[in-house]
Amino acid sequence: MKEIIAKFLDQFQSALNIKVSSPNFIKAGSVFDKVIFCGMGASASASGIVSDLFLKNICFHFCRDYKLPSFTDENSLIIIVSYSGNTDEAISCFQEVFSKNLNLAVIASDGELVKLAKFKNIPYFLISEKGIPPRMSIGYQMIGLVKILIAFGILTNETLGFFKDLKIDSGKLEKIGKILAKKFVNKIPVIYSVADFKSLAYLWKTNFNENSKIHAFSNVFPEINHNEIESFLSKKWQRSVAPIFLESDSERIFKKSVEMGIKAIKKSKYFVEIIKLVGTNDVEKTIYGIILSYWISYYLAVLLKVDPVSNKNIIWIKSQIKNK
Repeated sequence: MKEIIAKFLDQFQSALNIKVSSPNFIKAGSVFDKVIFCGMGASASASGIVSDLFLKNICFHFCRDYKLPSFTDENSLIIIVSYSGNTDEAISCFQEVFSKNLNLAVIASDGELVKLAKFKNIPYFLISEKGIPPRMSIGYQMIGLVKILIAFGILTNETLGFFKDLKIDSGKLEKIGKILAKKFVNKIPVIYSVADFKSLAYLWKTNFNENSKIHAFSNVFPEINHNEIESFLSKKWQRSVAPIFLESDSERIFKKSVEMGIKAIKKSKYFVEIIKLVGTNDVEKTIYGIILSYWISYYLAVLLKVDPVSNKNIIWIKSQIKNK
């Protein structure tokens, strides 16, 4: 996994050279008022991140289920993401969308979804790098999503410009991640952000789950000030809960809420790890945060002497479902 993280930035350049298949695929008269992303686990992560970054003027919904939400209609664009291309829930949604003759696109590296897309002439973005853990393919997925949204007229070509000259030092982030990992040994990380980075915070949570094999949770400001902040009044969890705040300039509108929330946590004698997201824009800050989360969760796995690659419970559950 270490080598995959070190080369993660290469995914963006590689993905920029991949085209969405099947031109002329938009149904006649289509006017989109919502985007529905179908995907499970890591294959849903990039959808949230792209939505937080770019979908400010259109409704979007995440479908982590076997069937589409009831409000899906002819004005919906459905994008199905499955790195393997064999996720049961994703295939089920594909079949439902196709049967209803709705606008559909697929992102996958291989598998049944790619076969179906080719056979039924559905547009798809083929991830070129095979055999990596799905959660490590976020770069390909992000570009694939942006390219599909451009193809359907929801985003413009200018959006891709954010990814062409990324100024991020992954080697430096590795050193930071290695230091920070030591702080989370025998801890339960609770990752906070503002809404603009909520999907990034959730990715941190899932990377701790899958790579480090520990419990972790995420939430957003100012919402936590209306409920979760009360949990820090308990002294019982001081040694086991590790609050993390992903800080960026975008929270200036919530500045007072964030400041008071963090002050309340500190007042209860909990230490808050404030991590500054560095970058010239929100895209760079997000990718900076993605890579840092990979390094922290990887080195924490090393410290805890667990395998950061294998996901035995996930594989076992999938095998049991298929055997039913």
